Amino acid sequence: MIALATFRSALRVLAVVVIGLLAVGSASAGSDYLRLGAGDMAQSRAVRLGINKSMVIELPRPAGDVLVSNPAIADAVLRTSQRLYLIGVKLGQANIFLFDNTGAQIASFDVYVEADLGALNRLLSEAITDGWVKAEAMNGNIVLRGEVASASSSSRAQEITVGMLQGQSLGTNEGATGDQTVEKKVVNLLTITGVEQVSLKVTIAEVQRSVVKQLGIDTQAFLAKGNIAFGLANSQTGSFDSQVGQAALGWANGDNSVTATVKALEETNLIKTLAEPTLTAVSGETASFLAGGEFPFVTGIDQDTGIVTVDFKPFGVQLAFTPVVLSAGRISLKVRTEVSEIDSVAASGAPTLSSRRAETTVELPSGGAFVIGGLIQESTRRAVSGLPVIQKIPVLGALFSSKDFQRDETELVMIVTPYLVKPTSPSKLARPSDGLVYANDAEAIFLGQINKIYGSVKNQRPAAYHGQLGFAFD
Repeated sequence: MIALATFRSALRVLAVVVIGLLAVGSASAGSDYLRLGAGDMAQSRAVRLGINKSMVIELPRPAGDVLVSNPAIADAVLRTSQRLYLIGVKLGQANIFLFDNTGAQIASFDVYVEADLGALNRLLSEAITDGWVKAEAMNGNIVLRGEVASASSSSRAQEITVGMLQGQSLGTNEGATGDQTVEKKVVNLLTITGVEQVSLKVTIAEVQRSVVKQLGIDTQAFLAKGNIAFGLANSQTGSFDSQVGQAALGWANGDNSVTATVKALEETNLIKTLAEPTLTAVSGETASFLAGGEFPFVTGIDQDTGIVTVDFKPFGVQLAFTPVVLSAGRISLKVRTEVSEIDSVAASGAPTLSSRRAETTVELPSGGAFVIGGLIQESTRRAVSGLPVIQKIPVLGALFSSKDFQRDETELVMIVTPYLVKPTSPSKLARPSDGLVYANDAEAIFLGQINKIYGSVKNQRPAAYHGQLGFAFD
């Protein structure tokens, strides 16, 4: 019993000694007062301060001089010979040495100036409602840990952290400004638990309608007398379509003849362009799509070597979008879509493009759609050609003139629908060739069919079981 009591007493003494050493060995950011004893001068002490926070240190004997390694990080003021004030100025580390009047060292401190993480964590808990975020100090950096439901919450947490530290340098990098240094020193390790993939379905519908009308008599008339022919010709510079219906009129009497050409055409064209590209991208990344081609064009020629530099220009249906998942069901979407085709008009020998494009940024829920419309183009062209003076004579002038009329109308509509998506099983996906069965010779010849079935394959329900079911036991 005596040995057990002696052992317990020794443990109590050891615990008291350890607690005392920990109390005088370091001061946390939450403590604002420290008293040093006569035997505490041999070792350096770690002192942690918040920005614009202070600490009072009582010295064991009078001090005559103080040395601060980096006054931009921490400041030390001797109010009396035995009372020292430490003030945290900027995030970082510094050393402080105290000397008496004889130059002997009294004490030394390793000062760590850190952010006020308590206030930061309280602000983060109030601002982030779809998860939890905790800010920690690590080697002069601010580390954000936790889980949030969306990328917007992660960005908001980082912006709040940077905002609290704005204008305060986290290091001694003189080449960077305070704001840039703060952004580099905030490490975002937040985990996003929500859906971060967006599938975009775009329907691009374009209708082109053109009407062409031509009516008149071509003034290219010829008069023949035996083997000698005379003509009145008109180059038809005002005409914009030479592929027209033509009929020749003439009169002949022996070796004498007169001929003329009558042009008559009425044409209506309707062109429909439809594309439905579907793309999937991670939040914050850009996905692009092109259904068309590329044509080369010369961009430069080396005068010394004669080497020609060629670049390629894409044309067709183009789509590019960048989604950002803001929260559950809310998507910020930047869309750029373009429909282009090679124009018949060339510039400096290189073809040109006729383009219709739209670019916008919208915010909408998953499954919501918006329409980009109003891309309407209309052009009307008229041309009248004939013989000078004669074509202006009433009634008679119509026999020596030709009138051309063309009208083009184009309307483009784009429907954009984003969806929040998750990966699926390959068994739920189908190919365009699934369900395709080619027709046999008889069906192709007599019925005019080229295939039997073409379309989506519907999953059939499994047949019901009949008879006795269960397990057999011996």
